[in-house]
Amino acid sequence: MISEGTITFSAGSESRSVSAGQSVFVPRGTGHSYRNDGAKPARMIAVYTPAGMEGFRDVCTPVDDPTGPPLPLTDELIARMLEAGPRYNVEWID
Repeated sequence: MISEGTITFSAGSESRSVSAGQSVFVPRGTGHSYRNDGAKPARMIAVYTPAGMEGFRDVCTPVDDPTGPPLPLTDELIARMLEAGPRYNVEWID
């Protein structure tokens, strides 16, 4: 669910803009991506079922203030995500 801002969400061959208060469902095994194309920050809540993806949070950097701006995307974070993907059955695609 998008809690703030707007995100462009693509799944399979479909792409659409999803705004605060809206959500999407992606069937298991469907390639998908999302990005913030807007000028303002966006926030979303991701729910994975069945469970298992919650362990992926060990890849991220904890923040003191969750209402603050997002941390920058770094090469180190990308490397951690690529390394962790197989542990959580995540396949990164171009």
